[in-house]
Amino acid sequence: MSHEPQWLEPDYDEKHQQDLAPLLGEGELSLQDPEAPPAAATEDTLASPPSNYGATADEPAAGGKKPKSIVVPRGSKATADDASAATKESQSVISQLALKPHVPPQNPCLWLFHLLQGLATITSFLLLVSQLLPLVMPSSKVTHPDILSAILKVYVSLICLAFIIVEAELPVPFMRDSTLLNAFWSRGFIYSFIGLVCTTEAYSERVDDLITHSSQRFYIGWVAIFMQVVAWMMFGIGAVYMGLGITCMRGLRDRMKQKERDMWKQYRDDMRVWKQQSHK
Repeated sequence: MSHEPQWLEPDYDEKHQQDLAPLLGEGELSLQDPEAPPAAATEDTLASPPSNYGATADEPAAGGKKPKSIVVPRGSKATADDASAATKESQSVISQLALKPHVPPQNPCLWLFHLLQGLATITSFLLLVSQLLPLVMPSSKVTHPDILSAILKVYVSLICLAFIIVEAELPVPFMRDSTLLNAFWSRGFIYSFIGLVCTTEAYSERVDDLITHSSQRFYIGWVAIFMQVVAWMMFGIGAVYMGLGITCMRGLRDRMKQKERDMWKQYRDDMRVWKQQSHK
């Protein structure tokens, strides 16, 4: 009799299997899934893409089977024709919005020149008013000028009127074609000269007002002060124009203005064409 344990005897395995047969059944045990594809087929599947890889909805797959199309029920409100019409309409709206011309951008450097023109126009108008006030106001408010001073005021008023026409770019032939008034250096020289003349004139009128109204302790010659302030403004604008003329900025301004005119003309033509196409 062997002294080995019972579970090491060779006959014990067969007897143990017979005892467990009613519970586990007969056959061989395996860790592989009987329903799984073979290993070779699995490797082929991983190595190659699906047969319909890269096919679109309208193209058949490699096996010859076409994909199923979505069928819209006959009783539904949204039909296939309505969907296609809505798609075409949205595409046309998007294309119209994409083709709409854009507004030309503003040039900040050109706006600085426009600002200088606006200041020069306003200053010329104010200087014109300051020259006319002593001629129309009563003698109790301001000292009336003598004949020579009145003639000087008329000359300065006409020059200020010419400045306004030049700065506003009004279509006056002999003003627009004048090199003396359109060149920045000569324009600045005339502006500064008129500013100095009006400053001296305002100073003399202030002295005359103080002498005339010496009996009034708190009298202030507002008209002469107004003329003096505006005259200094004119002198400053003239100095700026002279600086721009020395640096040859007139040609740069003209090129920027011409470019802006061309851009706006092209924009108006494109908008006209776009409106005609959008109303079709």
